[in-house]
Amino acid sequence: KYQEAIDEFNSARIGLNSELVWLIDDGLAWVDYYQGNKSRARTQFEAVISKTPKAYISQRGLALILLDDGHYERAGRLLLDSFEQAPNQSISISSRPIVSLIDSEHYPEASDILRIAEQVWPLSADIKVLFGRALLGLGEESGAAEKFLKAARLAPTYINPVFDDFGLSVEASLGPYLAL
Repeated sequence: KYQEAIDEFNSARIGLNSELVWLIDDGLAWVDYYQGNKSRARTQFEAVISKTPKAYISQRGLALILLDDGHYERAGRLLLDSFEQAPNQSISISSRPIVSLIDSEHYPEASDILRIAEQVWPLSADIKVLFGRALLGLGEESGAAEKFLKAARLAPTYINPVFDDFGLSVEASLGPYLAL
C-alpha cells in the first residue's frame, strides 16, 4: 500500500498548482513516517516547513518525531503553531502529543496547546483532564480542580475510576469528588 500511496502522490503532483505542492511533499513525508523511516520523514517535514512556514500538517508530523527524540520545547512550539493555524484538527491527533508533553513535565507547552483545544472542544472531558494535569504540574491546584470538576460533570463514569490518581489535596478535591 505504501508504494501505491507514493505513486498516487507523485501522479497528483503533475499539473498541480505550485501553492499546493507542499501537500504532496507532506503526504510523502507521512508515508515515510508510517513506514518507520523517521529520519527521512523528519528531513522532508523540515523541507516542507522551510518552503511553506504555515504547513500545519508537516509541523504536526515533525513535532511527533521531535517528541519521540526528546526535543519537547521545539515540539511544543510546532504543535502550538499547528493548532493555532488549524484548530479543528481531530482531538485524537492532539491527545498523544499533549500526553507526551505532560508526562515529560513540559507543562507550559502542554497548557498553551490545551488553551486552544479547550476552545475547540469545550465539552471534552479528556481535554479537561489533560488541562488539569498540566495545571497541577504548574502548581495551579485550584485551576486543576476546576478542570477536573468540569470533566467529572461531563463524564462521571470516565473520571470516577481515575479520580484518586489526579493528586489533588483533600480540600481541592472536594468539588470534583462531589460531582461524581
